[in-house]
Amino acid sequence: MYTSWLKVAETELSELARQCLDRRIPDRDTLAREVAAWERKRNAAVTGVRWQFTTADARIKLSKLYPARTKRSRARSRCFPSCSTGR
Repeated sequence: MYTSWLKVAETELSELARQCLDRRIPDRDTLAREVAAWERKRNAAVTGVRWQFTTADARIKLSKLYPARTKRSRARSRCFPSCSTGR
């Protein structure tokens, strides 16, 4: 879904603000060091995102935007682009 990546970015920025920027930081150099340290710690923790809105859910909820898939369209989507052109 389009907004999924945006939600992840918003969540990360919210965590940064809550965990690192919740106080006055005196200068730009200190800010850069603090954010870099937070980023290293966050990346080391390897926090993941649990996607709950699947493509199947999207096809149901947004049926006007997602066309119904036929057997033929599913088979065509699994092969290389040249398959659909008949080459």
